[in-house]
Amino acid sequence: MDSAALRSLAVMIAPQIAASMSGGGSPPGRIETGPRPAPSASAPETAAAPPAARPKGPVTTIVAPVSGAPGDGTKSLTAAIKKRLYAKGVKLATVQTGNTYTVKGTVSVTDGSGGKQSIRIDWQVLDPNGKRLGTVSQQNNIPKGSLDGPWGAIADAAAGAAADGIVKLLPKPSG
Repeated sequence: MDSAALRSLAVMIAPQIAASMSGGGSPPGRIETGPRPAPSASAPETAAAPPAARPKGPVTTIVAPVSGAPGDGTKSLTAAIKKRLYAKGVKLATVQTGNTYTVKGTVSVTDGSGGKQSIRIDWQVLDPNGKRLGTVSQQNNIPKGSLDGPWGAIADAAAGAAADGIVKLLPKPSG
């Protein structure tokens, strides 16, 4: 697929993904806290996360490389979520400290019918001790193979839709 065709596909798919993840069209991404229920075919629900306890000292966040993504999704989704979190005031770190939270993105793609695939992105937020505070989950159907190359605008749309939920799971930055 040439770059013009890929850009055309991204322009076509990005609004669908963004709409389904941000409240238009299909249901938005879901924020899960506590034990994780088995995935179901029913519409995801959004649950408010309990406020995180405010740790002493500066709070930082490490974004682990996204895993399981086809194409350049590992690179582009990781960069896009870092950019979106930073824009929302999250202090990013490269080194773990006592007050460093971790965001881990996992992508799974399963084949569906009619030339479609189901993509699911789970963004786990872990406290400094590795305890899961919650998960922001996104799911959508896409044309089969459409994310086997560069993600481009799709990565940014997915990260943008997930960032608000992730920020809600992190403690508020200190003063």
